[in-house]
Amino acid sequence: MKQNSYLLLSSSRAILDQKIESIIKERDFLDASVNTYDLEEDTLDMVLEDIDTISFLTPKKVVIARNAKFLESGGKEDEKSLSHLLKYLDHQEESVLFFLLVKKLDERKKIGKELKKKMNTISLTPDARSYIKSLLKGYEIDNYSLTLLLEYTKEDYDKLFMESEKLKNYCYETKKITKDAIMELVKREEDDQDKLAFSLSRSILEKNKKEAFKAYKRLESYQVEPYSILGLLESQYRLLYQIKELEKQGLRKDEIAKYLEIHPFRVQKTMEVTRFYSKKEIASFLFSLAQVDYRIKSGKIDSNMAIELLILNQ
Repeated sequence: MKQNSYLLLSSSRAILDQKIESIIKERDFLDASVNTYDLEEDTLDMVLEDIDTISFLTPKKVVIARNAKFLESGGKEDEKSLSHLLKYLDHQEESVLFFLLVKKLDERKKIGKELKKKMNTISLTPDARSYIKSLLKGYEIDNYSLTLLLEYTKEDYDKLFMESEKLKNYCYETKKITKDAIMELVKREEDDQDKLAFSLSRSILEKNKKEAFKAYKRLESYQVEPYSILGLLESQYRLLYQIKELEKQGLRKDEIAKYLEIHPFRVQKTMEVTRFYSKKEIASFLFSLAQVDYRIKSGKIDSNMAIELLILNQ
């Protein structure tokens, strides 16, 4: 019995809100009372108590539970609460429209599989270019300007939504979104230093000198000292060496993350390149880093020149 409950998957609040609004209208719940919960602050039991409570103000009720992280990797929830949720979904109230929202579902979890059977499950991750065009419906935008907007927002869907609203108001009379308008109004979302450091180390690993230089120059533009860049590289390559060794021992991604006490995403991104390099090659690069560090500290070479040569010689 799925008709009155929805499991919505998306990292964008704007996209989730648009879909909820559309479903409420489609299911004729526009006059219903709407109660929203954040499961990072509220408990699932509070949500279920609301669902089980008869609404006296209006004949219909909408209950929205955001951030259902117990459905994500590493998330947990009380078994009693989950049992209560599944029991409700087997006997849903026609007067209640229930939404459970989560960024990404861990398909390995039993509760996720059960909910997919009992709820209307909708993944809301549209193509970024198509999403922009839908947001800017009725406005002209050329391919260059569209690409520029994607670059400035780093394809963050919530930021795309907010910036598109701003651009539509600014270009209301001409109905044409230009690159000048984007450059004037949209704040460029900069890469953080950790992402750039990973990009630099990965480009060096892949022997992609062009991308490595690009990442290095961006780090320079943030006024990151050469010593700090060397430190970031050493940290990344030591992690690469550790993960490769732990993989050899048969540990999985989540086990490696727990053992090294780092975020699973960082482990995942590093594991994407471990198979291309031997421990000997990684150790050789770490030795090169130590040599560069010594030459800089002993005044034998300029620090910026040393890092550029390091990139060129890989």
